[in-house]
Amino acid sequence: MEKENVSARSGRRIYKAIRLVSLRNLFLPVISVVIAIGIYYFLPFRDVFSPTKVKSSTEAIMLYNQGHRYANINIDKLYYTGFNIMAEGEVTASYYYEISDNRCVFYILSGDIVKNTPNELEKVNVIVRLNEPDGLLENMITAFAVTIGWTPEGVSAAAGAVVMDQTSYHLERYVISFILLVAFVIYSMTLVTINIIYIIAPAIHLSLLKYYATKPFGIKRALRELEQDFENRQQISVGNMYITRRYFYNLGKKEVHIVPIENIIMCYDHGRLISIFGIHIKMTHTLYFVGKHGEKIVSSEKKATDVLAVTDYLKEAYPDIIWGHTKENKAEAKARIKEYKESEQHDRRHRHWDKLKGHGNNQKENRKNIVKKHSKKTQKKNSKKTSQKNIE
Repeated sequence: MEKENVSARSGRRIYKAIRLVSLRNLFLPVISVVIAIGIYYFLPFRDVFSPTKVKSSTEAIMLYNQGHRYANINIDKLYYTGFNIMAEGEVTASYYYEISDNRCVFYILSGDIVKNTPNELEKVNVIVRLNEPDGLLENMITAFAVTIGWTPEGVSAAAGAVVMDQTSYHLERYVISFILLVAFVIYSMTLVTINIIYIIAPAIHLSLLKYYATKPFGIKRALRELEQDFENRQQISVGNMYITRRYFYNLGKKEVHIVPIENIIMCYDHGRLISIFGIHIKMTHTLYFVGKHGEKIVSSEKKATDVLAVTDYLKEAYPDIIWGHTKENKAEAKARIKEYKESEQHDRRHRHWDKLKGHGNNQKENRKNIVKKHSKKTQKKNSKKTSQKNIE
């Protein structure tokens, strides 16, 4: 009974660490989703993807007053002002205007729509952004007023506070932004879902799933063995790091790892000085382990004394582990990883061949058994025939 209570306590300690890490990991993706939703409502995706259709400039101005920024307008006739927007000596857009309800409404149309800048355009359908007049338009109005014999103030008063700018409608930009935003939300929601699952069911945390995969028996037995190892075989315990005869446990603030010590090839630590406005706050250390498959396990934000205690113990107890992040050590670690993978592939091929060989032997045995059965049947038939002849 006491062993079961000890095992339960150790299991709860591992589960508690997983839940705390998962709870901390929830904060950033949740905030990210909230920010993404805010961006979605701040940017006019609906207006851009499905602009409201209107039949005149007056209706478009009414949309602007209602808070819309894009409109799909059908205009009967537009007139050329005689002025263009130039870039590198080429016409990129032209100014047109419409007289509607005693109002002069200006349009900025791109060179793709307006070719050869005709004096009049009839039956025009454009999607525009409803903008306020800028300095460039005011300069055009000043020059345009001279050509028609008006004053700039009079033209500006007649033009009102809205200009229909077709060149500012960039559908492709919003499509890309929307796709990126949706992908970001999906990624963040995936992280939220995973961490919630880990909080509810810590037994299926990735570190534990990797541990289960190394065991030939069921999950319950594997978990019970892990709990007993954690509680009864600890050699060292410092700063949420625990070492037993078989495993290194990191139950830290940012990650949870359970690493078989026999799989560790290389180890090194890295110190980081945390400063705010040039004031040194604290020094943290991160332990890095490199495994047989080349995987890197991180144990972050540890005290220097805790890291020193762990490294001193591992150096003494496991002298085969490579220590230090140097070029020579990295090359040696890569060579060991390569050697391990090659031996693993060799063993896998041999196991596969042994299975095939065993299957072939089984087929031979089956054939022998079938032949024996058939021979017995023929022997019975022959004995029956001879007995019948003797009776006759």
